[in-house]
Amino acid sequence: MPVGKLGCMSAREMCESVACYIRLALNCKTNEGTQSSSQLLALCCDKNYLMMEMVIVMHTLRMRLQKLDLSSIWALMAAFDDPLPIPFEGAFVRGVDALSWMGNNSGKLSKGKQSPECWTLFSTGAYGKRNKVPQESIPCETAEKVKESMLEGVEAALGMEKGQLQRPSYTKLQLWGAALPTNSPGIPCIFDPQGRAGICGDWLLGSNMESAALSGIALANHIGNYLETGGETPAAAEEFGIGLTTDFPPIQGHDIGQFSGLKNIQQPVQDALHSSVTVTV
Repeated sequence: MPVGKLGCMSAREMCESVACYIRLALNCKTNEGTQSSSQLLALCCDKNYLMMEMVIVMHTLRMRLQKLDLSSIWALMAAFDDPLPIPFEGAFVRGVDALSWMGNNSGKLSKGKQSPECWTLFSTGAYGKRNKVPQESIPCETAEKVKESMLEGVEAALGMEKGQLQRPSYTKLQLWGAALPTNSPGIPCIFDPQGRAGICGDWLLGSNMESAALSGIALANHIGNYLETGGETPAAAEEFGIGLTTDFPPIQGHDIGQFSGLKNIQQPVQDALHSSVTVTV
């Protein structure tokens, strides 16, 4: 929307415009490929004072979001013509550099025999970071190396000799470049009453679906409470404004996210597998 029309915008249009400029501020790049919200700041500030305020807020938000760290995870789908000799359908793996989780997708469909049997494998965050490449254009040699490393990780987790695992009949590999936050501000949502904009997301509270749901509910309730006061007053702005004013402490969890209550149900199975690697289901 042209900057000159901001004064005639409805509240809904204002929120949509703010959301648009937030996306621009968080993603704009220079010709050299480096992110630069200051260029957007210079572009907009000489047009309209209201826009200047909005972009300054977005610029500050972007600076604070730079404290957010995201992991990189490799994901491999492997299809096997014959079922793997494994006494579980999903397990966390510890002690294998290239593998942190393995799950039998076919086991979710039915208890009968599935052909082929499809498994999803996730690497550790450390392995993903060391082997990170442009996820839109993964070099063939990197893809082959990562695939073999993850399949060897399955062998190690199952106590097999190298080359003992049956070869998959089909594989699909993808890099999850910005996978999960490894730190978090620990606040339920962000809300700017003056800009009439709010932000919610799992990263504000943790790294799982529960955090995403709780953040969305918190923002909805916060907006509802704000509107009940009538809003549009300095007192309401002071009371209901929530920003990124805290540090981002590390998140405790697994490479593929947080799982509340997992310690109460996990069962070690490495003895049955004759493996020195820690495997929990």
